[in-house]
Amino acid sequence: GEVVYVARSVGDFDNIVMIRHPNDLVTAYARLGEVRVARGDSVSRGQIIGDVAPSDTPSVQFQVLQNMSPVDPAPFL
Repeated sequence: GEVVYVARSVGDFDNIVMIRHPNDLVTAYARLGEVRVARGDSVSRGQIIGDVAPSDTPSVQFQVLQNMSPVDPAPFL
């Protein structure tokens, strides 16, 4: 896919990366610490795009959007 959005330190979500894929699909990753990609980069499956932000309970928020509407992410994992 293509990195279409990188936001630094957005409230409780830390850093956010959004990647556009074919078929009007976008994946979003929030609560990232260090981001290792930039807008316009081409990324491949399995490529590291960033690191989990440090916290008491580290986690990453993953969201899948089809035509910019949220869809069940399970089939994409």
